[in-house]
Amino acid sequence: MSDKLQGTLLSKFIRSLQEGGYVWEYFEEDGGFGERDLRGKFKCFHACAPKDWSQEKLIPAAKGLLKAYGVQRTFPKKLVPNLCARIIEALKQGKIDNGDLLRTPEIAEALAECFNGIIKEFGDDGDYPRPPISFTSKLLHFLRPNQFVMVDAYAQSCWILVRKKLGWGKNSSRDKLKDFYKGALDFYIKLWDIFSEKERTEIDKAIFAITKTFQLDFLTPLDAMDKYFWTAYGHALENEIFGS
Repeated sequence: MSDKLQGTLLSKFIRSLQEGGYVWEYFEEDGGFGERDLRGKFKCFHACAPKDWSQEKLIPAAKGLLKAYGVQRTFPKKLVPNLCARIIEALKQGKIDNGDLLRTPEIAEALAECFNGIIKEFGDDGDYPRPPISFTSKLLHFLRPNQFVMVDAYAQSCWILVRKKLGWGKNSSRDKLKDFYKGALDFYIKLWDIFSEKERTEIDKAIFAITKTFQLDFLTPLDAMDKYFWTAYGHALENEIFGS
């Protein structure tokens, strides 16, 4: 039964990337988030090492991301410079190379350690007493789109459903921050692992078509999978992912 459900999930994800599919339509309608312009603001950070990143350039890009994704409701804008400084400092340590998470999954441990190190200090900050999981994950993804995954309540709901249906075990709780982000990385690694080489090639071609059609500066398989689950959440979740 799980093999059949797995096949349904894979085919629906690939279909979502094609013209008329949910992910295609997300970018066609621009998601209400101004994705094209937003991604353009982060392109310059992909061309150089973190040690050469300018905090002055990162802050306005991060504030644009905060506003576009509506995360300002849960993360104060005044703390963006602080978060940007922490991210630059963490990434310029050089513990994470330029590997691709889905093709070099062994970097997951270092990515999770980096993420946890960035957010843990916010628990001691009187201005923001809880770890900014969602916004930090989004900002890191836009800076390193082949490595960091975006996490939020919508995505987590989808992971719980997929894990349950496919018998992959339970998600790590947000209450266990040390394991939570590593669990998110492992989820996408495992999901990518069940695609055949032919299916991966098909996904890469579909992503290229989206970036060319909608003039996006970047779109990765990690990003595309996140958008699929985000759009599926807005519909009848279980039927959309596993229905006929």
